[in-house]
Amino acid sequence: MLLTYRDLLRDIFFCITFQWTARRLPVLQLVLHTIQDYPTNTTVCLITNEPERLRTVLKHWNFDRVTVCGEERTLGHAFQLAWVHREVMETVFQRDDHSLFIYQEDDLGLSWPALEAWAHDETLLVPMGLHRGFVRVQPSQWDGTLITMDQLTNTSLGAGTTISIPHASKHPDGEGSTSHFVHLAGPYMAMWLASRPQLETWQKSPQWSAQRNGYHGNPSREDAAQGLYGMQGDHFVHKAGLTGFRQTVVVPYDAAMRQVLPIATITHLDIWESRCSTNEPQVPGSGHCTIPFAEILVD
Repeated sequence: MLLTYRDLLRDIFFCITFQWTARRLPVLQLVLHTIQDYPTNTTVCLITNEPERLRTVLKHWNFDRVTVCGEERTLGHAFQLAWVHREVMETVFQRDDHSLFIYQEDDLGLSWPALEAWAHDETLLVPMGLHRGFVRVQPSQWDGTLITMDQLTNTSLGAGTTISIPHASKHPDGEGSTSHFVHLAGPYMAMWLASRPQLETWQKSPQWSAQRNGYHGNPSREDAAQGLYGMQGDHFVHKAGLTGFRQTVVVPYDAAMRQVLPIATITHLDIWESRCSTNEPQVPGSGHCTIPFAEILVD
C-alpha cells in the first residue's frame, strides 16, 4: 500500500549528531525550536561525544521529547560519531511506531512547509524508484547571495536529468497539473529521510552495514548522511528503467523559470563555521559554495 503524505508525517523520529562545541549550542537550540513547532508528533535523539554536559544544557531548554541517547564511547575519529545513529535507529525502529525517520547534522534548518512539500513529492516519486531531496544553502558572507553548499557544477536540463509527473486528485496542486523534477549534479544534503517501510528494507540491504566501511568511498561523516539516495550500483534502490539517471534523488524545479523551487532548500545555520565562510568573492564552479542557488540550472 502506498503511503500518503499525511501517513509519512504522522510521527517523526529525528537523530541529530552534535559534536560538543559550546559555541554551537545556540545553533542546536534553534534547530530544536524549529522541530518543536512542527504540527505533528516528533521525538528527537541527540547523539554526542559529551552526553552528560548536553543533558545539563537540555534541562534549561525545557524541550518536550528531546533526549540524549547513545553511550559515551571512544572513537577513532570525531566524524565516526555520525555512524552511531544507525544503532539508535535499529533499536527505535523495533520499539516504537514512528512513520518517518530522519538523520541530520546539528546545524540544518528544515522548516515545516519544506518538509510537508517534501512528503507530497515523495509520494509521487517513490513508485518510480526515485526520492525527493533538498538543496543545502546558506547566505554568502561576501554579498548575501544565497549559495549552494554541495553543488560543484551547474546542472544541465535535458534527457537523463529531468522527469515530469502528472498529479492525482489528492495532490495539493490539483488534478491535471504536473510536477517537474531534476536530478542535480550534487545530491548530497547532510541528512537523510526514510519512511518506515523504506527503513525496514534498507536495514536488510547490504547498504545499511556496508556504508559503515565506506560503501560509497566518501569521508566518514559524509558517508553516514548518504541515506538511501544511492549512487550508481546501489544495492537498495531500483530506478525503474529511467535511463541516464546516475542517482535516485531529485528536486522540484519550475520548468518555465528554469530554476529549482525555493521550497526544496534546507538552510545551513552556522555560517561562521563552514567551508562557505569566506569574505572573498568566489569564482562560480570553482568548488563548494560557488554556485548561486538561482543559477544551479543551465540549458
